[in-house]
Amino acid sequence: MTSRSKKTIPNSDKLTKKEIKNSIPTDHAKPKYRSDCKKIIRPCPYVSCKYNLYLDVKENGSLLLNFPKLKVHEMKESCALDVAERNGIRLFDVRYFLNITGERIRQIEIEALFKIRKLMEKVKKEHNNES
Repeated sequence: MTSRSKKTIPNSDKLTKKEIKNSIPTDHAKPKYRSDCKKIIRPCPYVSCKYNLYLDVKENGSLLLNFPKLKVHEMKESCALDVAERNGIRLFDVRYFLNITGERIRQIEIEALFKIRKLMEKVKKEHNNES
């Protein structure tokens, strides 16, 4: 299966803080808490939320559209928290929701396991030093 392409939108025109503040509608503020979030229609329209699957913001400020051929309202799933609350999903579903290849998932998994192992060794070492 071929991975769907992603599209990066360059950050050519940076907005000032005042422009950003003025562009945020005050009557439609994002939910503050997960309990409020659950009341919002799905797919979630708040693409600026860090848990929204529609786009990612890169470190340089450019946007990465994870599903460039879909509009926000066309997505089956739009919130990573909704997906996480399912208590486990198939690898195929992870590939779909993140629009990444199985190989990339394997790489992420290896990185995560390495970090967990390092943390466990650190905790074990601290525990041995206390004894």
